[in-house]
Parts: sequence; C-alpha cells; structure tokens
Amino acid sequence: MVKHIIDIYYDNAVEPAAAQAEGVVAIIHKASEALHFRDPRYQDRKQAARDLGLLWGAYHLSSAQEPEAQVDFFLETIGDIEDDVLLALDWEKSRDHGQASVDQTHAFIRAFRERTGRYPVLYGGHTVREACENGRDPLLARCPLWYVRYRATPVGLPTNTWNSYTLWQYSNGDPNVDELPAPTYELDGADWNRFSGSIEELRSSWPFAR
Repeated sequence: MVKHIIDIYYDNAVEPAAAQAEGVVAIIHKASEALHFRDPRYQDRKQAARDLGLLWGAYHLSSAQEPEAQVDFFLETIGDIEDDVLLALDWEKSRDHGQASVDQTHAFIRAFRERTGRYPVLYGGHTVREACENGRDPLLARCPLWYVRYRATPVGLPTNTWNSYTLWQYSNGDPNVDELPAPTYELDGADWNRFSGSIEELRSSWPFAR
C-alpha cells in the first residue's frame, strides 16, 4: 500500500522538495477550474517535481458551464499532453459556477477522450455515489476512480460501477478529524491518497491512462 501521494493547489504552502523529504512519491496539482481560473503555481511546481523524479498529475475542477469548453481550457492550461502525467477531472462544486450534472460530466469525458485518446481519472465522493445509485454507469466506469472518503476504510464505494478504487483520498491533513492518520502533518493543507499496491506497481501503472 502506497500512502504517500498528495494533492495540492496554489494556496497550500507545500513545495515539491519538502514533500519528497516527507516521503511523498507523487503529487497531483490543481491546474484549472471551470472557465475562469488557472492555478498560478502549477507550472513551476511541476518543473520542480519533475526535476526531483516525483510522479506528477494535474486536475481540473469542473463546473456547470459548457463541458467541451472546459476540456479545452484544461488542456490549454497544462500544455503538452505527456504520457507520464496523470490527468484528472475533479467532480465537485465550483464555488462560483456550480456543479456539473451527470450529463455534463459525460460530455466532458467524451470530449476529453476525443482530444487526448484517453479517459480522465475521475475524482469524487458523494457525487459519484449519487451518480451510480440507480445502477452501473458504463461511461464513468471507463475512468479510473479517485475516490474521496475521509473514513478508516473507503466505505460506500459504488461497486456497481467500479470494482475498486484506483486512488483513495483518505485524509485532508487535519489530525482533529482524521479517522485514518496521514503519514505526516508537516505538509500544511495537503490531501493524502492511497494506492493499493507497491511503489513499483504505482510507477508502472501511473498515470492510469486507458
């Protein structure tokens, strides 16, 4: 079990070298949100992480705006599509522009597939549980699941669509609420994720492109 995978964004005071010193092996960084925001720390932290040999990923926080335009915005933000960079869709509510519906998320995934040749890793908790509560969703099932559940075990996993998670976000780095402690609380604001396998298996599977 690899548990030293973090996700961060510009407002987290976490630099790649400090993360690596705490045992982190992979960083997934916010790149964009909706149609209005590009993370100002994405590119420089990416370069620093790559120079250190860390696994790297990027995520887009979606909104209720036009999905195909959001795909373009995300891909323009990250630049070249690199074979070893994880690309994820964060299916949560955008503070300013609402939450994507199931149909909008389907449209995002289809457009992403058309433009990149792969499916995005799909991040979500209650959103994916609700989307799958009435049965299997064949399109969502094509996306590797990055499951959000701050519990001691990943309860409520929508197994009618996914047999298991690919990544599990189990801690938001708050020792006062964690059921399952993060490896360290030295990385302020980092969320912690697990992969059910060895570090060698993580490296060989990353970026979970299908």
